[in-house]
Amino acid sequence: MITEWRSPQQNFSLFRRSCLPLFVISLLFVPVLKASLSDGDISKRSHSDGDESLLIVHDEVTSRSGSQQLRVASTLPQWDVNGYVIFCPCMGRFGNQMDHLLGGLAFAKTLNRTLILPPMREDLVSFRDFDDWFQIEPLLDFHRVIMGKEFMEHLAEENWPTHKRRGYCRSTVFQQGQCEMKRGMTQKGFWDYFNIDFEQSVSYDLMDEVNYSMESEVKLLRKQWTEQFPAAEHPVLAMYSVPGSFPVNSGNWFIQKYFKWTPALLAEAHRIKEKLLHGESYLGIHLRVGEDWGRVCGLAVGKSSMYFASPQCKSPNYALIFQDMCYPPVEKIMELTREAMVTFDLRHLYIASDTDPYKEEFRHALSDLNVTVHHYNPLGPQMDLIILSEADYFIGNCVSTFTSAIKRERDVNNRPSTFWGYPI
Repeated sequence: MITEWRSPQQNFSLFRRSCLPLFVISLLFVPVLKASLSDGDISKRSHSDGDESLLIVHDEVTSRSGSQQLRVASTLPQWDVNGYVIFCPCMGRFGNQMDHLLGGLAFAKTLNRTLILPPMREDLVSFRDFDDWFQIEPLLDFHRVIMGKEFMEHLAEENWPTHKRRGYCRSTVFQQGQCEMKRGMTQKGFWDYFNIDFEQSVSYDLMDEVNYSMESEVKLLRKQWTEQFPAAEHPVLAMYSVPGSFPVNSGNWFIQKYFKWTPALLAEAHRIKEKLLHGESYLGIHLRVGEDWGRVCGLAVGKSSMYFASPQCKSPNYALIFQDMCYPPVEKIMELTREAMVTFDLRHLYIASDTDPYKEEFRHALSDLNVTVHHYNPLGPQMDLIILSEADYFIGNCVSTFTSAIKRERDVNNRPSTFWGYPI
């Protein structure tokens, strides 16, 4: 079993869920409670291993053992002497970013460093703060995290000054003594989002992909990275490449359960659901049927066994990708959709697609079933992701990372799914 100390943020997250009534009472009796918790002095300190004293950090008093936690004061975030990791999830759209985030969290936890949460990329040059989409507190149940802007505003100037900022990259991309951290529009936009420039570059040959479900692998990587890059000398690992495999290692899929949409996004998705579906049962499907996706599949069908998110449905993993799982013909889509509607007696069909949603084809194919067909086509991916993750049944594209984000969300909530080219 892999263990590490819980941060004050993590302990406070547990406290809020289990001891909220006591918390309210504590606000009325702070002086008495403080005296009862400690025989000694309570003071601000940084995170460090092996210290069982009480801390005031992030609006809380927390013992390292986690035995008592009481929120008594408001303070700024404290420097984590175990170090930090930050990276740009710069490749691809939302599905790819989610794969990167799962791998990055597993890497940060393996090294016992706090993850600086990156902004989410909307397009090549536009970013949104992480907490515009996801809640922070649930992530603390897995590992220590901090918002990027909070880190830069309160911690960077003193502990990671401009002249000490290094970029880290694999030796394979290290050229002429540089990591070229701002190579390309997306990478430049990401680091400029935080006004980060780099004075030095550091190359490495260490493995930076980890399966957090394998204890031996975690211990090995932690030892290697800690020895080569101790936090005292390398406090912030600003990575050129995402520290993790793509697609995300299956041993890290479970981390998806710590990603929770913000209440605002959930409320909007549920408003759309009520307007379209009226609380009735529905099938959600994800279609990738554009010409660009056809070209993507043409490079893999019959030639590759590992392609984008294909490991999520392929068993055994060495089997080649086939046409129906990547770019199924219209008649196969209609056939599997109809089978799901009949099998589960569903009243609505909700389609997510960035190209032709085949609405008329579906209406014709399902005309005798009294089914209503919907394609909402929101501006961003969040509404489709939420609505599909909550469907009574889901059919997705095995090769698509957008589907894989939905499938992981459904798996952690025990909701049934399948893929095009596979049986119900």
